[in-house]
Amino acid sequence: IYAGTNQSPQVGGLFRSSDYGETWSSILPDIGANGNILAMLCLGDTIFASLWMTDASVVRSTDNGQTWDIVFFIANSTSYISDIIISNSGTIYLGNKTYSEGMGGVYKSEDGGNSWEFTGLLNYQVT
Repeated sequence: IYAGTNQSPQVGGLFRSSDYGETWSSILPDIGANGNILAMLCLGDTIFASLWMTDASVVRSTDNGQTWDIVFFIANSTSYISDIIISNSGTIYLGNKTYSEGMGGVYKSEDGGNSWEFTGLLNYQVT
C-alpha cells in the first residue's frame, strides 16, 4: 500500500506498507523534491506521484519506491498536477490545475512517462 501526505520540514511525504497497513515506512524521493503529495498512480512496480511545493512535478519509481526520477516539471508555484490516470490503452494523463494565465490543461504520455505532450484545456483548472 502506498500513501502520500502533506510535507513539512519534519514530517510527511510518501509512505509504503507491506503488511496491509499495520506499519509504514517513509520512501521520500531521493531526488531532493519533497512536497505535498497530491496524486498517485501505481502500476505494478511503477509508481507515479505528483509533488507540489514551489513547483509542480511528477516523479516516477520503477522499483517500488527505492529510487525516483522527475518525469514531468512545471516551474510555476501556482500550478500543480491534481490527477494522474491511465487509459485502457496505456496512455497516462495528467490534470494540471493552476491559478495562472497561460497554464493548466491536460498532458499525456504514451511511453510510460518518458515524454509528455500537451493535449488541451489551456487556462482551465483540470481535476
